[in-house]
Amino acid sequence: MGFFGITLRGKKKRALELPSQTMLRDTCLRPGRQVELLLVTDAWGNDSDVRLSRLHDLDQQDRLLLAQTFPPLGHHNVGQLLEITFLIRVDDVPGGRRLRVGYKSPLKAVHNDYLVRPGLRGDVLVVDGPQVLSKFTLRRHYRLPADLAQDLEVFLMPWRVQVRLLDISVGGMRFSHPRARHLSVGEGVDLLLICGSLGIPVEGKVVRNGSLGSREEAIPFTAVRFNRLAPVHERQLASLINDLQRGT
Repeated sequence: MGFFGITLRGKKKRALELPSQTMLRDTCLRPGRQVELLLVTDAWGNDSDVRLSRLHDLDQQDRLLLAQTFPPLGHHNVGQLLEITFLIRVDDVPGGRRLRVGYKSPLKAVHNDYLVRPGLRGDVLVVDGPQVLSKFTLRRHYRLPADLAQDLEVFLMPWRVQVRLLDISVGGMRFSHPRARHLSVGEGVDLLLICGSLGIPVEGKVVRNGSLGSREEAIPFTAVRFNRLAPVHERQLASLINDLQRGT
């Protein structure tokens, strides 16, 4: 009994192998497939940017034509390394399993009002097609866009100046604010997030200033990375973002 007990306890669980590349390509590279794009290099440090997209089609060079994200990627992002990932279901075990696979490619081009195929035009992002699809994890925080967070109010403290939220994650946020209050890169900021009766105080540091949109309609923004939050506030923020994402 002891011998067999030791043997069983020392046995490691065998990792499941990836399906064949043919199966993965056939499953992932279908027009209409949802895609999660991860910006590998950005101002957030450990909290990189995750943006949702969709696969329109593959071109004659086997490059992927992806729907524009929100916030949109611009021509200044061309050359930036992306992780292109797909979440699929694999029925190789009882009950099936969910598996995320992907690969890395620089953003090759951004086209506006592009003719994807007859009857379909749109703004597209162009990336190389995969040589190999490998197992990936979304190790970064999902960033919630402002249109899903309309009930969330953000204030600069201690002045209680309200700012316009652009997007937010558990690790940081972006917002625009009155030009009279300039925030410099490296400056510490105190913020208060209010949604209904819930108030969450957070501390952060400015990591970037920039603008979104065309030159004529550019929206200036400030990016703030949150300092380590108190556990209770981190749980509250994660729960709030999840609820707003689901519309509850």
